[in-house]
Amino acid sequence: MNIARIETGTDKAVEEFNVTGRGVLIAVVDRGIDWENADFRNEDGSTRIQGIFDLSDDRGANDPQNHYGIGTIYSHSDINDALANGSTLATRDALGHGTTTAGIACGSGRNSPDAKYRGIAPDASILVVKICSDGVPAHHNEVAEPYFFKYERIESAIDFVRDRAQALAMPCVMVLNIGSQGGPTNGTSSLCKKIDATVGPGKAGLIFVTGPGDEGHERKHRLKTVLGGKSIKVGTIWDAATAHYNICPGDYVNRTTWTDIDHKHSEHHHEGNIGEIWKGSSVGPTADGRIGIDFCAPGDSVFTTYNPNSFWATFRHNLIEDGHGLYGRANAVSAANPITTGIIALMLQANPQLDAPTIKSILQRTARVDRFTGEVPNTIWGFGKLDAHAAVKLAVSCGQQGSS
Repeated sequence: MNIARIETGTDKAVEEFNVTGRGVLIAVVDRGIDWENADFRNEDGSTRIQGIFDLSDDRGANDPQNHYGIGTIYSHSDINDALANGSTLATRDALGHGTTTAGIACGSGRNSPDAKYRGIAPDASILVVKICSDGVPAHHNEVAEPYFFKYERIESAIDFVRDRAQALAMPCVMVLNIGSQGGPTNGTSSLCKKIDATVGPGKAGLIFVTGPGDEGHERKHRLKTVLGGKSIKVGTIWDAATAHYNICPGDYVNRTTWTDIDHKHSEHHHEGNIGEIWKGSSVGPTADGRIGIDFCAPGDSVFTTYNPNSFWATFRHNLIEDGHGLYGRANAVSAANPITTGIIALMLQANPQLDAPTIKSILQRTARVDRFTGEVPNTIWGFGKLDAHAAVKLAVSCGQQGSS
């Protein structure tokens, strides 16, 4: 993350505009979180997590405070009580994916020297929705976790995030850090309509992020559509990412080598060189002819917060030499998504009145180009490479214009 923050201009934005995500809510819709991790706690040991909605566990569905009739909700107080008493909560991030997502977007880096591996918006508040489990085998002293995913529950996750953001009176950016295939990929599915109805024009301070997926350029059964009398190939973008007001980042290569916790050299060269598009990053166009990709972020690879009890932490070559088992490798569009999410949190701190279409426009207009991106916009890079400093600067300018 130290390299990615420089690459995106995040550190420059922080220095010039004093933005750290404070006062902004980042909602991570993923596979749970290591809620005990110091990277998600305040200096006094209390939690930064404003709530966890575990949609994989319906034991709390009938709780009077649960207005959704599914899942189990853990409040800010529930988490703080468990931390203070040394007790446990019946929710976890068994795989480790949700923890890296939160770490990239808003981890404090408290477990690393000089907060080296802090996320993009380390002072943001956090909200968590556990939307799925990939199915995780037993490991260390951890029991296995079965596969879970109910597509229709994504809409309840969106409602929960919207409702909590309103109750907390905080601007919010939510990231749905999953991907799939199927669907019309033209913005007309029920999920796309839900996203657009939730974060549309004029709805200040509520933003949605989900990337195109990890299908690369090719799909076995490539779809075709007829537009303007011409048959065109549809990209590999996943359906939810084609919502008109979603922010959709692709992924490019940030670094390819590192030294692991056992002091061994590790590398990841076969999926692109530094500065190039990651070969697995899905592409547009959408089935209705839009480019699909808004821009790309440097998510392959970054080193960020790990859940030491997760399945991912059993792969020692992904744990980094100076991370003490608490930091490791994340990559793919799953890392580009939270980088983007964190940068949007910085923009919302600078100007909480920005709505989703304005955020999208600012990020597109301020994206930078180089010899890798070629002429933009295009269906691989969108409008280019994400530039946090330029985006925050324009967000500040929009706020000043609005108040004049």
